[in-house]
Amino acid sequence: NNPYGVVVDNSGNVYVADTSNNRVEVFNSGGGYLNQWGGSGSGNGLFDGPYAVALDNSGYIYVADRNNDRIQKFTTIGGYVTQWGTSGGGDGQLNNPYGVGVDGSGGVYVADTFNNRIEEFTNTGGYLGQFTYGFAYPESVWIDNSGYVYVDDSSNNRIVKFGPCLYTPTITPTPTPTITLTPTITLSPTVTNTPPCVVLDTSYNGTGYSETDFYAGADVPNGATLDSAGNLVL
Repeated sequence: NNPYGVVVDNSGNVYVADTSNNRVEVFNSGGGYLNQWGGSGSGNGLFDGPYAVALDNSGYIYVADRNNDRIQKFTTIGGYVTQWGTSGGGDGQLNNPYGVGVDGSGGVYVADTFNNRIEEFTNTGGYLGQFTYGFAYPESVWIDNSGYVYVDDSSNNRIVKFGPCLYTPTITPTPTPTITLTPTITLSPTVTNTPPCVVLDTSYNGTGYSETDFYAGADVPNGATLDSAGNLVL
């Protein structure tokens, strides 16, 4: 009933966000029914308008539970693992998330649709950062094997491609103080996290990456994906 999201695992099993039935259904590659989980509500493992599903390399399923303003994580047989997100526009908060994608390192990207931004989290829900690019209701986000990030910017009628994310912490070495008194003083290193998925534009930095209006001929695109060769299917 109004299915919006779908993802396929390495065995060919198909996971469907059955949005208006508030559940995830699982089928084999021939369409044979295998499993389902969910139900209406806001408790653990329940849904209110699940809109997108994503799969990581460890076999966990992530569901954008749109009207509950959260992401839920499950095993491939529907076992509840964890969730994150609260309603709002602050760091780590969500407002009608329509899309979710996972990169090869387990970073989880969320299309925070009504806040017009992409947020990134660890695979346990730790907030890493956010970015925007004049988005108007971004509905989907996915990452290719090289780390490039693609956003379905629906109301701008385009797909936008971003350079690989840079979120490796920068650690400043511990300074060595000059101590003239008897007590021993130990100073901790300073850790600065580079914001993830900064729009990397060669017009104002020298990184060699750039953002691209990858495809600007769409009419309110609702979803897209990449095949194993890196081709965009819209």
